[in-house]
Amino acid sequence: MAVRRALALSAVDRYAAMMISLAVFAATGRILGPAEVGMAVLGLTAYALIEIIRDVPTAYLVQQPDASVPAVRSAFTVMAAISVVFAVALFLAAPTLAHVIGNDDMYPFFRIVAAALLLGPFERPLVALMRRDLAFDRVALVNIASGACNAIVVVGLALVGFEEVSFAWALLAGNLAAVAAAWALSPYRRMLGLAISEWRKVMLLGGSSGLWGLIWRYTDSLPQIAFGALAQPAAAGTYSRAQTIVELPGKLLFVVVSQVALPALAAQRRDGRELKAAVLESIAIISALQWPAFLLVACLAHPLVLLLLGPRWLEVVPLVQLLAIARLFAPLELMVYPLLLSARATGRLLLSAAIPACLYTPVIFAMAPFGALAVAGAYLALIPLNTVVGYMIIRRELGLRLAEIAGALSRSALVALGSAVGPLAVLAANGFRFDLPLGAATAVILTAGAGWAAAVVASGHRLCPELRSIALLAWRWAQPRLRVGS
Repeated sequence: MAVRRALALSAVDRYAAMMISLAVFAATGRILGPAEVGMAVLGLTAYALIEIIRDVPTAYLVQQPDASVPAVRSAFTVMAAISVVFAVALFLAAPTLAHVIGNDDMYPFFRIVAAALLLGPFERPLVALMRRDLAFDRVALVNIASGACNAIVVVGLALVGFEEVSFAWALLAGNLAAVAAAWALSPYRRMLGLAISEWRKVMLLGGSSGLWGLIWRYTDSLPQIAFGALAQPAAAGTYSRAQTIVELPGKLLFVVVSQVALPALAAQRRDGRELKAAVLESIAIISALQWPAFLLVACLAHPLVLLLLGPRWLEVVPLVQLLAIARLFAPLELMVYPLLLSARATGRLLLSAAIPACLYTPVIFAMAPFGALAVAGAYLALIPLNTVVGYMIIRRELGLRLAEIAGALSRSALVALGSAVGPLAVLAANGFRFDLPLGAATAVILTAGAGWAAAVVASGHRLCPELRSIALLAWRWAQPRLRVGS
């Protein structure tokens, strides 16, 4: 019961963070233009990469059976040392970084971000220990306090003319709020202090997952890094907004996968049961949800951009469509990480991040001079390559054959096709124009949902029993209310 409650609270935490981020995304899109957003994205990308390195010790704390003072203080000391080194380097390099990205006035942004880095050691170890205790209600409060403070500051400062620097001040304010909330809620705050007795364990245990995270984040941020190196902040801003819209279905599903699939796979491995059937079923379920979602995003790209960002961001529309179509070729992506992590296959986990990074880097840097559209188009080839890499890495772990994966995906393909019939008919009635009016966009959503449900039932997909259970629960809930109404 405690584990279920913890999983539910963790999901609430993640969804709340997504909703806050989406609100900021929509608000800043209407206040700032692509160039200002791009400047902020470039600065925050540097922060995100450093943050992954700084937070390596938290993995050590989460896995400790007991929260000992030497362990906590060693983790705090390592985090503090990393934070100080990178904060000083970022502070001193701020003018150079601002010049590289083509805006000499950006140096205050990097210096504010450097100050924000110094706050992490006073909050992240406490949150890690709360996660270890499954105190996800307190973790959620810390994250919501930080996210809400960040949102209020960034929107408020953007409205009064701080432009891209509003994101840096918001980051600092959000980190301060996180520290205050963590200290108010954590029983471990008195354990923070300086010690180095377990620093080797801290770095060794968290190092592999931290290195995977760093490589993965680098690969994910490659377009922004390339545009920054070319001093094209507007392209970075445009691409980042398209990427955010396309990633929404994946992020929603990743919450489910990370909270459900990883514990389930770990439990099956501990019990000595074969993982192949569970993985194939997960792939079938994920693809039946993800493929129709990406097709829907591609169809509704124009209305989505208007709704979330406003009319001056319409150049994002073709990027969203290209990236959404490219994501159709990544049916295995969400399963590679939990599978290899549950198997403790550290070497292959790192390979699953390093090989795509080596493939993506030359291609993205070669395409970046031609603009954001060219980079988005490159993913039509890169993502299928990444899927092949993922399959090759997990194949030996499970003894998976291509025919088995094709079998797991076949009914999902029928479901995706069924979900697309209605939207295609609506688009045809509108002359295959994507600038759909509200009525047509609503029709696309309704017909996609109806087609998806019908295809799930008609194909006998693994989701069919779940769909029937949901329909039965809905009917039982509605039946007495309908009687009262009559």
